Amino acid sequence: MTDVIVIGAGLSGYLAAIFAAEQGASVTLIAFGKGGLSSSPGLIDIWNKAIPSRALSRVKPPHPYALVEYQVLRKSIERFQEYCEAAQLPYFGKLSENQKFPTALGGRKTS
Repeated sequence: MTDVIVIGAGLSGYLAAIFAAEQGASVTLIAFGKGGLSSSPGLIDIWNKAIPSRALSRVKPPHPYALVEYQVLRKSIERFQEYCEAAQLPYFGKLSENQKFPTALGGRKTS
């Protein structure tokens, strides 16, 4: 019997399925195609116009981040970094600062 059904094979879907399975849940992941990871730049956008940790403290409903406590988001990012490290995949970033990345068209994206 399935305890949790996760719909979508993007980064969020995969992590939701992994977290639930680690807690002992029986998980079914439902996806159509490859998911967004095949064309993703590998960025996790928290807040691109201000320091993420400060901006998150000012978010009001109905924004989805207003539903998540800052500590939960921080722990989730730390957990993601642990998964990357275990898989020997480089990932850097933190909630205390944004990074600028080049885009395919030569611009810069704040993430």
